Amino acid sequence: MFWRKFSSVARVGLRSLSRVVQRKDELRFAAILGGHLRYFSSESATNNASTQRLWSDIGGDDVSSNPFDDLGAWHDAEAKSFLHNVSVDTVGKSTSIGYRTANEDNFQLVELEPDLYYFAVFDGHGGSVAVDFVSEHLHGCVRHYYSYDKDMEKVLIKAFTKCNEDLEKYCHWLTERGDRENVQHCGTTATVALLRDGTDLTVASVGDSSALICRLGDAVSLTNAHHPTREDELQRITSLNGWIDWGFDAMVNGKLAMTRSIGDFHLKPYGVIATPEITQLKLNHQTDSFIVLHTDGISHVMSDKEVTELVRNCPDAEYAANVLTSCALQYGSEDNITAIVIPLRLWGKYRTQQISKELSLLKNMRIKYN
Repeated sequence: MFWRKFSSVARVGLRSLSRVVQRKDELRFAAILGGHLRYFSSESATNNASTQRLWSDIGGDDVSSNPFDDLGAWHDAEAKSFLHNVSVDTVGKSTSIGYRTANEDNFQLVELEPDLYYFAVFDGHGGSVAVDFVSEHLHGCVRHYYSYDKDMEKVLIKAFTKCNEDLEKYCHWLTERGDRENVQHCGTTATVALLRDGTDLTVASVGDSSALICRLGDAVSLTNAHHPTREDELQRITSLNGWIDWGFDAMVNGKLAMTRSIGDFHLKPYGVIATPEITQLKLNHQTDSFIVLHTDGISHVMSDKEVTELVRNCPDAEYAANVLTSCALQYGSEDNITAIVIPLRLWGKYRTQQISKELSLLKNMRIKYN
């Protein structure tokens, strides 16, 4: 009887061991495919055979664990190996002229270097000079400053400032040549998302183009539109002798419905600045589904919640971007319409267990107002 029980236990143990070995081989093979080796600092059996994880299950501090605790766990190291569904090729994009006579919206999707992606939307006004220049020039400024400094917040602020300065020189050159009239009155919004290593997200914005992330199926806004109705923006304008026309739309000096932009050099002395506001966020691959960037042709007729609900029911990102622009037209948008949808690892999947919204929505997020 004893030997039969012992043999039964031994067989169960061997089957379990084979599954563990198989799982370890799968993880090792996946790591090799991604070009990333997982290293664990383990002590000898005489030191209790403990292992130190490089990342905890929720990211952050090192935690002690048994080696088998790491099997099937999700770490930032695995994010770099498995998150290659985030790329220029998988991003959905769509733009529509709407009911305007010209499309002054634009967008850019650029892989600045391996594991550093640049996604941006622009909404021009006063002609196409500013929006065309900025959409073609801004990512070059970002690449230049990033080559010297890896702080993405500082890089984006410097890049926006440099791009604005270069646009001003270009506009002066056009004016001297007599090629453009009122070129000093053109400008553009700019909303840029930099995604590094599939985890570090930094969003910079001037104007009223928007960015949001879908976390646990809910919309989390990553931008705050620069309208004269914002008390902090209004104070800056009025402190520099600007004034607000409170007509149908609040407008700086009766001419511009936003308080920050690249361009609009005739209003720069009155407090219209090109310094972006920055939002930084650590992506959570257990809760985050997608990122959406869009111009105000969508936000004028759809809320963040409506945008999120629409995208989360789409089969892929390209389809979602096209549906967003189509729906905005159906909902009565009369502006140019542009949308970018960036799928994340949790695209199409949502966690069912209850998670503290305060923790999941605000963890690792920092919004900086300049």
